[in-house]
Amino acid sequence: MGRARWHAAVTTSVACLVAAVLGGCGGRGSPEATTVTVTAAGRSSAVSTPSAATTDASPTTSTSTPTPAATASPAATAGSTTAPAVGPRLRITHRLVPDSNGRPLLLPTFTVEALTDDPVTARSARALRQALSEQVRSVVAGWEAAAEAGSTPQGSIRTEQVTVPVNEAELAVVAWRASVYTGGAHPLEVLRSVTVDVAHGRTVTDAGLLGQLQQAGGPAWDFERELRSAVRERWPDVPEVGSLTRAELHVYPTRAGLHVTGDQCVLACALPPLEVTLAWDRLVGPRDDIEALPDAWGM
Repeated sequence: MGRARWHAAVTTSVACLVAAVLGGCGGRGSPEATTVTVTAAGRSSAVSTPSAATTDASPTTSTSTPTPAATASPAATAGSTTAPAVGPRLRITHRLVPDSNGRPLLLPTFTVEALTDDPVTARSARALRQALSEQVRSVVAGWEAAAEAGSTPQGSIRTEQVTVPVNEAELAVVAWRASVYTGGAHPLEVLRSVTVDVAHGRTVTDAGLLGQLQQAGGPAWDFERELRSAVRERWPDVPEVGSLTRAELHVYPTRAGLHVTGDQCVLACALPPLEVTLAWDRLVGPRDDIEALPDAWGM
């Protein structure tokens, strides 16, 4: 989402009718709470961080449920320099860190390490770590921009969840969400993700992935058509669905399909953030070769 749209969404949150279950908007987390998200060979991980509620001294209500860390395979443990051919090539960890200047910010700091000693994997690790750091900075910049010119930003940012939907030999995805409060009536929940093509040592942007799908699908391929159809199945009576476009959303690949997310207030502010998975057979054909997707997925 562009800076202007992000700012507008944050401003809109003042009038959001978000359920009170989102809880408080401050929070200090333990900077030592690290979650290791290495997966067993050939399997995807989905590891939640403890929410701010579980690390904050004050009682609050959390929208996320902590889950135990995935277990690493013996061949992918700490200190290993090789990994199984079908297993993850990256070790992805994070910790929640309070703001060093005392502002009410609780944000993830990511560490990404290569499990193999080849240069392509090392490049992938650097690219993923850099892209995640830039995303965190961008969310903070949006929070700051919501304040009136010359005034101190109000409210807080609290990381609610960090997951690793995919961590395989050819592809890794990190997703995270945060509650952004700008001093109005309710916070705004934002969802972000980064995809890295481990096989080629580079990140895959939303536009890049959709471009690959468009090339495979040809002139008749229409992402917005499939998106709106899928979202209408969940919210058939929400008029904003008819005007959804890729510019307002984020995407990342999973084995089940293309996962699409949108910040709170992309649809009606009373609704939760948009999340929908478009099955691959709605987007690509059986013989389509999508460069960013693992060969093991059949695409």
